[in-house]
Amino acid sequence: TSSPLWSRMIFPQQQQKFNSSLDSTQQTISDFSNTDETHLSLDISNDEIICETASFILLESIRWLYLVPSFKDLNEYDQYLLIEQSWSIIFLLTSAEMKKFIDQNDNESFDEENQYLLFQSIVKDLILHSIDQTEYTLLKLIIIFSIPTNYELNERFIIDKYRKDALFMLNEYTRNSKYRRLAELLMLLSHIQETMSTIYLDKIFFRHLINRISMQNLLRNIIRHIRAFSR
Repeated sequence: TSSPLWSRMIFPQQQQKFNSSLDSTQQTISDFSNTDETHLSLDISNDEIICETASFILLESIRWLYLVPSFKDLNEYDQYLLIEQSWSIIFLLTSAEMKKFIDQNDNESFDEENQYLLFQSIVKDLILHSIDQTEYTLLKLIIIFSIPTNYELNERFIIDKYRKDALFMLNEYTRNSKYRRLAELLMLLSHIQETMSTIYLDKIFFRHLINRISMQNLLRNIIRHIRAFSR
């Protein structure tokens, strides 16, 4: 089920529409997977449970973005570039917010380079910082509205303004903290970005898909379905 944050952000009359959107995007992932790989069974492996959880987190992460009016109102080209650049960090923050990937048993065969264990340690570290839902929301907005370095956005200046607005809101929200909460969160975010640049989430969680469809095309398919239901 969705976290309380999602439920509060969806108006009652929109709930059914977005539930249908989630079902549709889940079907998108299923279209590129064998039934035995994606459907849970009595004999399901720990690896498959992790991949199922990852698929859900990815869908929820992107679906959440289209509940943000400032993001939803951007043109489709800019939306895709921002998601392509930031999906892994948004995925991480959503995982920590929903407290996922913290209970699975360590499985050495899952990731030969221990990237999964590194990812799992970052999730646990985020949880230890006791980040609340408002802070998670603002951190995700700061990330999604970061300007890509390799592409030119159509609405670059307004996107940069949205990022500055999110930073300002985080500063205001943490102003009354007894210690330097803003500095703590921004340093944590910087550390996460640096560490995540060495982790290939597509190979860890979506390797059963990327042999048949690229991560870029998977993101495009998910975005297309969610946009269709969020208009």
